[in-house]
Amino acid sequence: MSGAIVEARGLSYTYPDGTVALEEVSFSVAPGEAVALVGPSGAGKSTLLHCLIWLLQPQKGEVLIAGRQVSKKTLKDVRAQVGLIFQNPDDQLFMPTLYDDVAFGPLNRGIEGEELDKRVRKAIADRGLAGMEDKFPGHLSGGQKRLASLAAVLVLEPAVLLLDEPSTNLDPKSRRQLIRQLDALDSARIIASHDLEMALDLCARAILLDRGRLVAEGDPAKLLADAALMEARGLEVPHSLQPHRHQHVPRSHRDG
Repeated sequence: MSGAIVEARGLSYTYPDGTVALEEVSFSVAPGEAVALVGPSGAGKSTLLHCLIWLLQPQKGEVLIAGRQVSKKTLKDVRAQVGLIFQNPDDQLFMPTLYDDVAFGPLNRGIEGEELDKRVRKAIADRGLAGMEDKFPGHLSGGQKRLASLAAVLVLEPAVLLLDEPSTNLDPKSRRQLIRQLDALDSARIIASHDLEMALDLCARAILLDRGRLVAEGDPAKLLADAALMEARGLEVPHSLQPHRHQHVPRSHRDG
């Protein structure tokens, strides 16, 4: 895809125990595009996210970020453009205060003083967490931890955001707040999730993985409404797309 911000070309990865997690996966993502990565448990979604940022090095194929092939030589520069939100926020928040967690990345980039303080406070406020700068992250609610993780990544202004099951364990209010926050971002987003309603709300395209293979790709409202396809992959059609519900208006067809 010409002008893609993310390109995966024939990615394959097998774990040491012989489990094939990815097999010849290829796709691309345009700047600013939100793409849902869906599939049953064990489909390879998390492995794919980790391969895109080389937390796991693909054993076959290549990844390009903004046209640059990811390699040992380019890894540092490439990772400066990509942010990963882990499935468990406690894996991402490890400093004594929220402020320290959000400041960690910029400090490692050499940003200090007033510029650092300005960026950190803005990132925290943009996530709706102003006034919590001195709180211990472990004492935040589940929804607040998720937003804190976003702040810690978005303070670095990545062009690409990778999210692994971002709505897991969130109450309905926190989930809606997270969806609004993600929808307002300008960065490209690849969202791996079992929350298919969230995929419909946020994404104009869905990629379906099963047993490490890309088996379908397209408009989420059409792909996720295919009962035969979903059942064959151990998934269910989202409630909003089932016949007794009002027809879901896909994001690509909405105003704005």
